[in-house]
Amino acid sequence: MAERIEPGISETYRGDNNLELHVDHLQSRSFIETTVNCDRLVNRLESMNFLRDVALKLGVENTRKHLVPYLTHLIIAEKLSELKNLAEVLGEFENYVGGPKYAHILLLPLEELAGAKVNDVRMAAIKSLQTLADIMEVIDLENFFIPFIASLTMNDESAKRMSVSHLFTTVYMRVSPKHQSDLIDYHCFLSLDSSPAVRQNAANNLVDFSEVVHMSIFDSKLTPRLEQFSFDQNEHVRILALSTAITISKKFDVSYTKEIILPIVLNSINDPSCGVRSILIKNIAKLLAIGVSCLKLTESIMKILISLAKDQQVEVRLPSVSVLYDCTVILYENLTYLEATKLVTKFLIPTLSNFCNDSDVKCKLEVPSVLAKFGKIMPNNLIELPEDRLICSLKAFIINSSWKMRNTGAIYLYILAIQKGLKFFEDYLEQSFLILLTDPKSTVQQTAMDVFKQLVTEFGMDWAQTYIVPYLIKLSYSKNTYNKMAFLSFAKVCAIIMCIQFRILNINMKENANFFEICDQLMLNELFPHVVYYQSDENPNVRYALVKTLNVMITSIADKDDILNDKIKTILKILITDTSNYISGLAMDVWDKHF
Repeated sequence: MAERIEPGISETYRGDNNLELHVDHLQSRSFIETTVNCDRLVNRLESMNFLRDVALKLGVENTRKHLVPYLTHLIIAEKLSELKNLAEVLGEFENYVGGPKYAHILLLPLEELAGAKVNDVRMAAIKSLQTLADIMEVIDLENFFIPFIASLTMNDESAKRMSVSHLFTTVYMRVSPKHQSDLIDYHCFLSLDSSPAVRQNAANNLVDFSEVVHMSIFDSKLTPRLEQFSFDQNEHVRILALSTAITISKKFDVSYTKEIILPIVLNSINDPSCGVRSILIKNIAKLLAIGVSCLKLTESIMKILISLAKDQQVEVRLPSVSVLYDCTVILYENLTYLEATKLVTKFLIPTLSNFCNDSDVKCKLEVPSVLAKFGKIMPNNLIELPEDRLICSLKAFIINSSWKMRNTGAIYLYILAIQKGLKFFEDYLEQSFLILLTDPKSTVQQTAMDVFKQLVTEFGMDWAQTYIVPYLIKLSYSKNTYNKMAFLSFAKVCAIIMCIQFRILNINMKENANFFEICDQLMLNELFPHVVYYQSDENPNVRYALVKTLNVMITSIADKDDILNDKIKTILKILITDTSNYISGLAMDVWDKHF
């Protein structure tokens, strides 16, 4: 445990030029008002421009002797409201007190501002203190700034102890080894502070220390503090300790990370706070990028990932799904193909597959998007069958009892098909796609039809006419309601594609021109006879879908065949008298719209 720091020298920075705070502030106020010929001084000092004007009129000596102590008094007495502006101005006020040689005079008011209740004021004061430290000579740093830091470290106000952590590394490289040692002792003292907020700042400050402190000193003095923070009773301190450990690990060699930093990280796997474990999983990819050159370290990190992917809290499991892809990218970018594939097959693919059976829907819904990303970087043999391959993860969505899951599966089936090409689709995805076309949920059917349109654009209309269209037309003969609905959806898709507006926009595209020609034939010769057959279907849902399909088809064939138009009119007249109000109402709307 750090020894208590004696505050004997902590008043040194206050003792120059009679700047003790017992200076008669009434006398200072009277002197300032007389010199600048101004009343209501307190209110006017809220203006930073006025403050500068007062300093110029007083001169550097009287500014040091009267204005700075008086400002300090006003801050302590809470007489000023524009504290943030004041804190910012004081960082550029050295010329008004006599230059860098007297910059330490400004430590008095900035000390009080660094202890303000409002965070913005404290941070502005800290920034100004850092600015002043940069312009001070080394001797002034050691005579004034180091004692100032000691005073803040030992201060009874926790806000000041919170602020001082930001100042250690500002001066560390410029002072003597003795004072460097003192600064580390001050930090260690704050590491044991009773206030969690102070310990948080001390934990966060370790990142800055790792930039300036020699490795041997960091190892002996500061690494124990990092380990201490990882067991802190406060959750936020432990979170900062974990983030700090991961951040600084890239500054050290792999062996040190493996032997010292990784055990600290491992402490977080079983942390009682899901917030800590969540931070760990979100940073796993960063840790892997640092240690990927060491195979044993990489495997250790993979095991951490697998453990967190099985966490009881969904807040931890959910981000781990996308982390699987991030880790895969790192492995393939930094290892040989065989090494990366071995690790991906052993650790990542089984973990992603397990998420298909996760108890939480959100986790399940993340799987297809990750699978789609995998398709960009993985060879086909890691996605195809047998059962332990990733394609099964997608197929698990296609047959899931939740329509939302099936709908998500349909979307990413298309992405995977585009990535892997026609042959892959025919071998591994076509049967799943056909299942989606006849899904009992209309939303899923519609998504499948949207996918069909996209696949036609990608694979060509010849493919659609050869493999998919015959299957869809065959559905029209089925007695199954879902199959009938799928056929009507397909007819509507063809009609939409044939709409005059769509034709005008795309007529110059050769593929679409071919598409129009085939759809023409389908619409007039094959689809329409089957569509109109459903006017007497016993299921009202089918008849309702028929009206919606006719609404689109009318636009497509209006300029082609008067006989077909007459048939549509006849069908609509029948449907207008339908026993279902929903059907008759929609049929009437369609009639009014077109005829």
